[in-house]
Amino acid sequence: MSRPVDTLPTVSAALARVLAGKRPAWVSLATWMALRSAVEDVADDARAATREFAERPAAAVLGCGQGSLRRWREPGGWLSE
Repeated sequence: MSRPVDTLPTVSAALARVLAGKRPAWVSLATWMALRSAVEDVADDARAATREFAERPAAAVLGCGQGSLRRWREPGGWLSE
């Protein structure tokens, strides 16, 4: 399987996974919280932009594959509601 292209949705998904873990000591709490807030803002925008679409057109809007979008929308995924 090939690595996904770096786009805002794919990078946000990866960052969301990292931010679900423990904050490294070298990262300030303010920076950590700002990153978490930014990822949530991007997720809100992505959900709003794709809410009215079926899976295939929603994936096209975000510029990602259908499988990625499906995983992201699953419970625990960065786009789950």
